[in-house]
Amino acid sequence: MPILLVESEASVLQVLEQAVSDLGIQARSATTLQAGLELFASEHARIVFVDLDSSTQTLEMLKAILAPRSGGGSHCREP
Repeated sequence: MPILLVESEASVLQVLEQAVSDLGIQARSATTLQAGLELFASEHARIVFVDLDSSTQTLEMLKAILAPRSGGGSHCREP
């Protein structure tokens, strides 16, 4: 299961992709929140790094990530 990286700045995204790759972890990336949501739905990433800002789109993405998936259960696990 890949890590999902959502970052609008190409240079920051490149650094994140390289860091994750250096750890031997597969990453999928998106430069927009909409593309990130689409990848999240198709890839079932368990870890998501999101470029946070104060936009409504960011809030909607966070809600989608935290919402229970069909079939029960939440995206988040309690420690």
